Amino acid sequence: MTAAADLIAKPGDPDLDCDLDGLTVTSVVTTDDCELLIRLTGGAGTFPDGPVHDGSADLRAWFPDTPPDLFAAFVARLQRWRDTAARMRMCAAPGRLTLLLNEAGDFVPWPRRTHPDWTR
Repeated sequence: MTAAADLIAKPGDPDLDCDLDGLTVTSVVTTDDCELLIRLTGGAGTFPDGPVHDGSADLRAWFPDTPPDLFAAFVARLQRWRDTAARMRMCAAPGRLTLLLNEAGDFVPWPRRTHPDWTR
């Protein structure tokens, strides 16, 4: 059985395909369809195609099975990070949740799952 912590990419994992540090959340957008979009800017690290300096990323995910109170907590945490310009790290690996982690150790697991309509 896989431990829950193993389902989330973490700093230092050997299979990371993205490891950016020093990011700030500059935009948080939600929809009525459990969709969450965020923009991250200012990070440095690695993407699959090589090193990145002053990178940015737009993340879009669909949370259809997330209880409304937990979804609201994710949104509130991301908005707080945006409002305080908290520095954060993003780690991603194939087949696992992406980790969005701030300097204080607070985190949001970000799914690599999108709404079925987005792929049409």
